[in-house]
Amino acid sequence: MELATTSLVSKSTNLNPWSRTVVVAASYGGGSSYLTSVNADIQNHLRRTVQAKPPLSVYEPLRHFALLAPPDADVADALCVASYELVGGQNRDKAVEVAAALRLLYAVSYTHRPLFDHNVGTVYEPYGASVRLLMGDGLLPLAIEMLVRPNEMVTDEPGRVLRVVIEETHAMGSERSGPINDNIEKHYVKSWEMKSG
Repeated sequence: MELATTSLVSKSTNLNPWSRTVVVAASYGGGSSYLTSVNADIQNHLRRTVQAKPPLSVYEPLRHFALLAPPDADVADALCVASYELVGGQNRDKAVEVAAALRLLYAVSYTHRPLFDHNVGTVYEPYGASVRLLMGDGLLPLAIEMLVRPNEMVTDEPGRVLRVVIEETHAMGSERSGPINDNIEKHYVKSWEMKSG
């Protein structure tokens, strides 16, 4: 399938190319939209990655909730893939790996939302509220693991990966504020270099 893109650059008088607005409209042959294609890739990646294995009482609900978050509700994961491709990224699978981790981070909040939103009517709950509450806590480390897998990282710079993990966990509710501690980053980079030889 060939990607057809159209790019419209705003008529800004500012000569700085980074301040221009760029709108990219893309579609794949066969009529499916770019967003639909990216969401399908992310969902397929999650289906392959998050498997139900023993103990099934843990991994079946984990898989259920990992795949439950609606792909259209949050476009950050699709934007991750689109921005990677927009700047010339050639290996879409690596971007999909990161986007799948972002989808899992969204699934954490999506999994917990019905427990705290009393305006939502009663819905069918296959695992119960207590399992739903715990699954959000199981999805978070799984998402972080997907971001830091050494053989599947988008970049060879572990410091950048650490920054992404810190930013994502901060956005998920960390109370930490201020700049990233360089000592933590240096320690992580040193550990990474020792492990990867």
